[in-house]
Amino acid sequence: MANLSNQKYKKMKCYFDFVLDPFNIKKGDEKSTKRRVASAIKWYEDSSVRYSHECMGSLIGKKVLDIGCGTGAHLIWLARNGAIVTGIDISDKRIEFAKSIIKDEGLEDRVSLYVRNGERTEFPAESFDIIYGQDVLMFLGGDFSLFIKEALRILKKDGTIVFSEALDLHPIAKLYRKYMAPSEWKEFTHYFSLGYLDEFKKSFNIIKYKTFYLTGFFIYLLKVYFPVYGLFKFFDASFCKVDSFFLKMFPGLNKYCWRIVFQAKKSV
Repeated sequence: MANLSNQKYKKMKCYFDFVLDPFNIKKGDEKSTKRRVASAIKWYEDSSVRYSHECMGSLIGKKVLDIGCGTGAHLIWLARNGAIVTGIDISDKRIEFAKSIIKDEGLEDRVSLYVRNGERTEFPAESFDIIYGQDVLMFLGGDFSLFIKEALRILKKDGTIVFSEALDLHPIAKLYRKYMAPSEWKEFTHYFSLGYLDEFKKSFNIIKYKTFYLTGFFIYLLKVYFPVYGLFKFFDASFCKVDSFFLKMFPGLNKYCWRIVFQAKKSV
């Protein structure tokens, strides 16, 4: 596990293994924990995630690397839709748990899992058609040089990357991050900026990007404090319509949205 040996990844790995535990892997029985993860799959299907799926297109037979795969919700969706999936995460506990979820889903023949990081994956050159990640780039400190170099190495000739990331300027999100987020989270996170796309443009052809949740940030408060899936879906769709109106009228508000999804193709 040499690629997790530097100080940054040691601290981050410790945090994800022993402090941040959103599914209470260390608490309660395994059966109830798996039910929570299975339920989380549908909760991931908000507008931004559906757009990231659209960016990936048909997955039949495609080799997809899911960076920061966590407990496996996205792995399951990718595999169910025909991809041959490899998942990596720096957390041993999450990879161990994801393996049990994948086994329960009968997807072991389509999913491989490893404890690795996205800057030094140790995979052979030109291994993947797609590299996918959600809330992964925010842990790279705003310096994407190592990641971009590695992504170019392991992507096939016409390979693409698709990432969904939290943006840095949403006013409510900024207040939460400043006053409510755990201190360790503040230490490890560096949120994405629209300007960072310029760094990717040097090595990739940016195909498209879209921002989400200018007003719709509030649906995630609903998700946390009043988790009724039907209401979540209704308000997700409603706020997206409101956002589309404002962003069409005032495109400069893009940078104040909460999330961005972008797709880029490896330059030949």
